[in-house]
Amino acid sequence: MKQKIILTTFFLTILSLSVFVSATMTSKQNGNYEVSIGLSKGWNIVAGTALEQGISSDSEIKLSDIKAMWYYSPVLKKYYQIYPNNELDDLSVEEGRQLDEDVILTSAMWIYTDKAGTLKYDTLEDYPLLENRQLFGGYNFMTITPDMDGNSINEIKGECNIIESYGFDTSSQKWVSLSQNNKLDTNSAGMGVLLKISNDCTLRVVEPSANPPGLPTNNPSGGCTDSDGGIDLSVKGTLTLITGDRTTTASDNCAYDNTPDDPTSVRYIENETCSAGNNCYIQELSCNYGGEDYSQSFACPNGCKNGACI
Repeated sequence: MKQKIILTTFFLTILSLSVFVSATMTSKQNGNYEVSIGLSKGWNIVAGTALEQGISSDSEIKLSDIKAMWYYSPVLKKYYQIYPNNELDDLSVEEGRQLDEDVILTSAMWIYTDKAGTLKYDTLEDYPLLENRQLFGGYNFMTITPDMDGNSINEIKGECNIIESYGFDTSSQKWVSLSQNNKLDTNSAGMGVLLKISNDCTLRVVEPSANPPGLPTNNPSGGCTDSDGGIDLSVKGTLTLITGDRTTTASDNCAYDNTPDDPTSVRYIENETCSAGNNCYIQELSCNYGGEDYSQSFACPNGCKNGACI
C-alpha cells in the first residue's frame, strides 16, 4: 500500500522559519521513497540518493543544475563528495569496511543547486524500521521520514542521548538550533536535521510512562506534582510538594552505588552523571511513592546523565 505525505512548509512547525516549499514523499512497494521536494538556491539538506540513478526525468531541477552533493560519515567523521565526483568509489579497503551503503543512502545529505525549484528523485534504498535505524556517537545527518510523524525528536530518541540538534535555514543559509520537544509532522518529512549524539545507539519511539498520577491521599495536607508525569527514567523530572504554606521542589538525580555488595547501601550523587558499568543508578522522584522522600532508585544499564537514564 502506498503512503503519500503532502508537505506544504519547510520546518514551519519545528523551527518557525518563514521558508515555504511544497513537497511529497511517497513510499514505494520496494520500500524506497519517491521524493518531490522544493529546494532553495544554495545549500539544502534532504533525504539522500545517488543523483545519476535517482533523479527523475520529469524533475524541474535537472542534474545539470546541481553543483554538488556531499555525505557526512558519522563513523569516519568526515565528508565524502557524492556528486559530481563520487569519492566513495575511491575508498581504501579500511574505509570501505567502515561504510555501509544502507546507512549512506538512508542518511540526509547536503545538496547545492544553482536555482530554486522542485527536485524529484528516488531514494534508491528502503529505510529500516525506526527501531533498527542506527546513529553513531558524534554528528549525524538524519532524514525525517513519515514514520516519525506526530512525535518530537525526544519521543523518537530511543536509547540515544542527543546533545545538540540543528536545522538549516535555506533562506539565510545558516544553522538554527532545533527544539527537541516540538512535534515532527508531514511538513518536515524528507528534510534532514543534524543531531550530535553522545554514543552509538538506535532510534525508537519512547513510550510514555505507564504509571498513573498519584492519588491525592499521598499528601492530604497539600499537593504533589511531577513534571515528567510519574516514573519516566528517560526524562529528568522535577517534583513539587506543597505542604500547608510550604513548597518544596527536588529533581531526579544520577547516582552510583558505593557498596554494590550491600543492597541497603546508600547511593551517592556523582555530579549528575555516572557511566555504564559503574553501578549506575537514577534516583527517581514520583508522587506515586509517597512517604517522606518520594524517591526510589533504579539501575541505568547504559549510564545516567543530567538526571535521566541514557
